[in-house]
Amino acid sequence: VPGFYGENLAGRVETLSRNGSDLTATVIAQASRAEGLTLWKDVDGVYCSDPRTNPQARLFDRLSFDFFEHLQLTLPLKDLTN
Repeated sequence: VPGFYGENLAGRVETLSRNGSDLTATVIAQASRAEGLTLWKDVDGVYCSDPRTNPQARLFDRLSFDFFEHLQLTLPLKDLTN
């Protein structure tokens, strides 16, 4: 699903403004009765720690779905970009 398209009040397809993909993801999560939604954004990738506070933070070059599933189940994740 392209995240930046929506429908206006007249029923015409339009491009959504900034954060339109986040809105689309939220609507899909709600409609599918998902237990949660995690948005991964505004980063170059996944680091071993916060690169803003740790200059030695290493960027992972390859990750698996199992890694993210484990991460989601074991760590309290937050959106720190706001």
